[in-house]
Amino acid sequence: MTAAREPATAAGEASFGLLCLAITSIGWGLNFPIMKNLLTELPPLTSRGLSGLVGALVLALLLYVRGERLAVPRAMWLRLGVVSLLTIGSWVAFMGLALLWLPASEAAVLGISIPVWVALLAWPILGERVSMMRAIALSIALVIGLATRGVLLLKSAGDVSWNLSLAASFAWGALYDFAGALWWALPLALLLAALPARFFTWRATRLLAHVALFGLIYALLFGAVAEWFFWDEFGTRFNFIAVDYLVYTKEVIGNIRESYPMPAIYAGLFVAAAAGHAFLLWRGWIARWLDHAEASAGARWRSAGAWSLATLALGLGLSEGTLPNFANNYNRELAKSGLWSLFAAFRSNQLDYAQFYPTMPEDAAFKRLHARLAADGSTPLTDDPRDLLRLVRHAGPEQRLNVVQITVESLSADFLSTFNRASRLTPNLEAIARQSLVFDQFYATGTRTDRGMEALTLSVPPTPGRSLVKRPHNENLFTLGSVFRGKGYETAFIYGGYGYFDNMNYFFGENGYRVVDRTKVASNDITFANVW
Repeated sequence: MTAAREPATAAGEASFGLLCLAITSIGWGLNFPIMKNLLTELPPLTSRGLSGLVGALVLALLLYVRGERLAVPRAMWLRLGVVSLLTIGSWVAFMGLALLWLPASEAAVLGISIPVWVALLAWPILGERVSMMRAIALSIALVIGLATRGVLLLKSAGDVSWNLSLAASFAWGALYDFAGALWWALPLALLLAALPARFFTWRATRLLAHVALFGLIYALLFGAVAEWFFWDEFGTRFNFIAVDYLVYTKEVIGNIRESYPMPAIYAGLFVAAAAGHAFLLWRGWIARWLDHAEASAGARWRSAGAWSLATLALGLGLSEGTLPNFANNYNRELAKSGLWSLFAAFRSNQLDYAQFYPTMPEDAAFKRLHARLAADGSTPLTDDPRDLLRLVRHAGPEQRLNVVQITVESLSADFLSTFNRASRLTPNLEAIARQSLVFDQFYATGTRTDRGMEALTLSVPPTPGRSLVKRPHNENLFTLGSVFRGKGYETAFIYGGYGYFDNMNYFFGENGYRVVDRTKVASNDITFANVW
């Protein structure tokens, strides 16, 4: 008969266990980069075999010191052999081989995902039914993400590559969905640990739990629908463009209200969220959890601690850069999770130039550029191979004409009958084009307003991540306006909307332009306006 442990002893052992778990998690994570370096000196099976042998000897020595027997009952030999082969032998060998072909970060992330597959496979293999809490967590974390990924796949069926990489997209996507769910649920786990033990025995707090669950389902469905519309416009999951939109909340929300049937969308989401909540009620999972929610403070904080460790292990080990490159970018975007990508873009909304753009030695680049610039007969002003200043001469007298540069937002060539004969939307512009010099080989440098401003004002290709219009230290640049001012012209930036959008007022104002936007126009002079 085993004597019951004193509460103080049990609490001490639990604290020591959490400390051991933390040390194990950190050490296990450090194992991957260390082993990656070791594989440059030793074959994978040799290095992994030696580590397993050393580990076994250390454990045997520890058991000897503790006075425990190493003998295994004969009835357990077969089970021990199978478990050793699968859990230790196969894991050690295959992970060593994986580190040859994968970066250490990717191998670690795939290893950390094991609990997800264990929870899913334990039912059919071991007969261990998925518990109520696991069912709710897995369904909310994975089902909505999986459904979103499937819908986006069908939407882009003509653009994706229908090969085995799609399976990789869905596997990576499930991992990102799970990691995102851990981060989202972490505040709740900590809150439940801090609440009183009998918190959910009260009727009002039970009602609050139902409201919170309904709100969570509604928010996740709202995010999935938002991803649909974002994918429809940009062909990607949420990225730094979505983050930029959130900065201009008033304009973006107003534009969404003017562009989409929001009441119908809100109502549809409400019905879908209610159906999901009703399903959980029908299965009795919510009531079962509420009826058994009371737990001691130690148990609650141990659970919160374990959740925090899992979140840090997977959440900090996974990043957008961990995702491998796909031959088809649509397949790679499907592998992402929308909410995860949104917060990743918020944390770092600039691109690494060397990572995403091909480069060449700077001296070779300047040499090639000088050769291209010499084609127009211009003369360099200095002998410096990195100085691009040159003198451009034009035959004939200088003409001092009034110049008005008209830039129309979102006016694609498809809308102009000059380029698309099927269009009849712009007859007046077509009449002007017949009497004008038309450049028919101009191409957009991006899909955003600030990209067009950057190209037309500075005559530069798109900069990585964010345009110069929105970057810091963008004052007093060499612009088209500075060229005109050098000839005695007055330059002005006249915008029909609110110029603080995309930092336009600041950019043009700090580069010598007189700024006039909607705020400087009397309301009775405005005959048409939208949110922009």
